[in-house]
Amino acid sequence: TDLLVALGHEHGSRLAMGEAEEAYCRAIQADRANAAAHVGLAMVFEHEVRTSELDELVRAAAARNVEEGHQKLIAALAHARHQRFAEALGDSHQIADGAV
Repeated sequence: TDLLVALGHEHGSRLAMGEAEEAYCRAIQADRANAAAHVGLAMVFEHEVRTSELDELVRAAAARNVEEGHQKLIAALAHARHQRFAEALGDSHQIADGAV
C-alpha cells in the first residue's frame, strides 16, 4: 500500500487528481485503515471542491478506524471547505504532535 500512496502523492503533485484518487482508493481497498491514503483522498476531494465526498470520507475514516489524528485532519479539511473555520481550527488543534 505504501507504493500506492506514493503513487497517489506523485499524481497529486502533478495535479492529476483522477489518477491520484484511483491510487488512494486502491490503497484503501488493500488496507481499509490506511491513514495516509485517506488523507491523500481528502486532499483530492478538497482540491476539487467535492464537498459531499469529503463529508462522506470523514464518516468512512471513522468507521474504518483510521488513526484519530488523521481523522481530525480530514475533518478539519471538511470544516474549512464548509467555511466552518472555528471548527476546522479546533480539529487541527486536537491533532497530536507528530500524528500526521
